[in-house]
Amino acid sequence: MLGLLAYTLYGRTKGAAAVKDLVRPTLEQDERRTYARAVKFISGCVLVGEEILNCMVIDLSVNGARLLFDRPLPDFEEATVRFAFKLRLASPVDLAMKVAWRDSMMLGVTFLDDPHDVALALEALLPKECLSFPTKPGKVAEGGKGTGSGD
Repeated sequence: MLGLLAYTLYGRTKGAAAVKDLVRPTLEQDERRTYARAVKFISGCVLVGEEILNCMVIDLSVNGARLLFDRPLPDFEEATVRFAFKLRLASPVDLAMKVAWRDSMMLGVTFLDDPHDVALALEALLPKECLSFPTKPGKVAEGGKGTGSGD
């Protein structure tokens, strides 16, 4: 899957600058997000009906993810994203998602499951700061016990 990332990035820009180009929007948007995102670069796939679309998870939160694909995407609005990172997850985790935005080979997705449930399912993949939820502006509850909304 890292070959996919290198190949896709090589077509856009070169080397380390390409990775910075992918990560920069995440870092710049973090201050506006309800749920913290972690830069990941792990393999996954999106299940659209019977079709499996392999992808690289660029960043991840309990509310959504940014996914990079090795080819242009078919048109769909809802699907399932599967995380099967074998070194950290005992079994694959499937999460229903909807498309928040898209370009030819990248998707921003919002998970349809409650962020608290997503936190439990993905806690092996996310750092602790991504598992804390806002309760009121300026306050954070540990372990997903707050009530946040939106991303």
